[in-house]
Amino acid sequence: MRKHILSFAIVFMIAFGMNIVTVHAEKTGFYGYYYSDGYTCCDFKGTGIEKVVEIPSDVTQLHIFMFFWERSLEKIIVPSNVKVVKARCFYGCENLKYIVFKGDVEIEENAIVLCKNLKAISAPMNSGAYRYAKEHGIRVVTSPEPCFEKGKVYCLKGDKVYQDVVNNIDDITWSSSNSKVAEVGNDGTVKVKKAGKAKIAATVAGTTVSYTIVAYARTEENRIKQAKKEEISNGKTTIQKLKNTHDWMIRNISYDHKARNKIRNNECCPSESNTTRSALLKNKAMCLGYARTYKKILDNLKVPCIIVSGRVGYEGHAWNMVKLNGKWYNVDVTWDDPDRNNDQGQLWIEYKYFLKSTAYMSQYRNQYFAYKNYPRCTSTKYDLVTKF
Repeated sequence: MRKHILSFAIVFMIAFGMNIVTVHAEKTGFYGYYYSDGYTCCDFKGTGIEKVVEIPSDVTQLHIFMFFWERSLEKIIVPSNVKVVKARCFYGCENLKYIVFKGDVEIEENAIVLCKNLKAISAPMNSGAYRYAKEHGIRVVTSPEPCFEKGKVYCLKGDKVYQDVVNNIDDITWSSSNSKVAEVGNDGTVKVKKAGKAKIAATVAGTTVSYTIVAYARTEENRIKQAKKEEISNGKTTIQKLKNTHDWMIRNISYDHKARNKIRNNECCPSESNTTRSALLKNKAMCLGYARTYKKILDNLKVPCIIVSGRVGYEGHAWNMVKLNGKWYNVDVTWDDPDRNNDQGQLWIEYKYFLKSTAYMSQYRNQYFAYKNYPRCTSTKYDLVTKF
């Protein structure tokens, strides 16, 4: 089946006038070299046992379906001689964890499809691969060697922390410089036992990489402090602060479906799920908990924000309104929290209900609230914006 598809792709390119000339053939994993639009290409067929492959130094373009359902591959190294990666190049590589791009490369849309276990891309800063990763919600680092994404991790007492060693598929030996503060298990999971600092080290094939745990006491204020240090304070403008707070909440807070089901079954309403305490310390909340937490963080950042109480359909609902450059907009973090992953296994953050007008919100969901009691959100500037 795979050979038929590759043959069809070549026939298709010939039919549409592409210049293809066979150079030579090899009996290894990379074979069938040819030219296409001035680029040198080749095919790949795995043996089913190799975990790591590196593109040959004379290849300058990776073509469509080059890595097609190659289930054994866990890491692919793309040297700087490669300049173009075509759509659906990495297709269905279900165990692929890391792609290392060593140079700048142009990557077509949908170049990586159905690679469910892809953990990260390595690419030079601001290169085509780096931008592709950012635009598609794929974690990206700049080092081609085994490394941690973060050199310092902020957390609270009682948290569990895990960072994988990016670009590594070999066995790891873990250690902690201060197990009284942070204890690390054989799988790299860190249990934070008390406030303080500890260095977590991973040794791979004789090389050691490390990161620092900075732990605070377990309070709501310290959780906001942690969030600001990790992500939110990276934004200097108001819109960046609004986006970073939105994104941090989606990455760290999950919707409390159990609490919602109790309400639907006419059981006692679990009011704790509507609190900032539940959202910030238990990482669970319902809509009012999301709205209160968004406001609490933005209050800390001195960004104007209010809570809106209304309903969507027949159910009560809460969301926020924020003030940006003198105008008010709706933000609903609850409804932007997708509770699902994209097809790369990465958390997919949506902006369908971020900085929207009231007309937009009413159009896309049957909502009602006491309009006269709230600011008018009439600006449509961001209604059609899906990426921030």
